Amino acid sequence: MAWVLAVVAVLANAAQPGLDDPLTAADGQRLKEAITSIVVNASTPAEMPREVTITARSVNAFFRFQGAGLLPPGIGEPELQFLDAGRISGRATIDLDQIRTQQERGQLDPLRYVSGQVEVLAVVVAQAANHVGQVEIESISIGGIPMPPAVLVELVRHYSRTEQHPGIDITEPFTLPYAIAALRVESGRAVIEQ
Repeated sequence: MAWVLAVVAVLANAAQPGLDDPLTAADGQRLKEAITSIVVNASTPAEMPREVTITARSVNAFFRFQGAGLLPPGIGEPELQFLDAGRISGRATIDLDQIRTQQERGQLDPLRYVSGQVEVLAVVVAQAANHVGQVEIESISIGGIPMPPAVLVELVRHYSRTEQHPGIDITEPFTLPYAIAALRVESGRAVIEQ
C-alpha cells in the first residue's frame, strides 16, 4: 500500500509545474492576465476587497517571452524571486559601461570603478498598505562583491530616468497605482489587494 501512495505522490508532483520546469510563454501570459485584472479592478468599484496573485514564475516568463523588448538597453537575463516576509530578490546582467559613459562619476562613486557586463543581485523588503508603498534595501552585490545600498538607488534612478523625469528614488514612499491598497509578498508570489 505504501508504494501506491508513493506513486500517487510522484504523479501528482509531476502534473504540477515546478520551480525547475522550463518557463513557457503560457506562464508569461498569466502575468498579462493578472495585470489586466488589476486594471479592470481599478475601474470597477466593488463592495469587498479583491485580490490578484502574481507568481515569480509568471514574471520571469513574461520577461523571457512577451516582455523581453520592454527591458531598457543594458539590462539582460532578469530573474525575480518572491521570498517571505515582504522580501524580493532580483538579479540581472547589467552593462555598467553604458551607465559610466552616460553620466559623470565622482571619485567616491563605486560605479566609477567597475565595468563590463556583470551580474547584479539585490534583495529588498517591500511593504505596501493604505495605498502607499515603501522599499527597504536589504543588500546588493555587483559581480559577487557587496555594495552600499546607494548603488542600487543609483541603478534604479539611471534606468528609470527620462527627459521629463529625473528617475525614481526607490527609498522614497510612493502612492500605489490602480487603486492598489496593499501588497503581501509571500514565498513564490505577491498578492495585490484592491
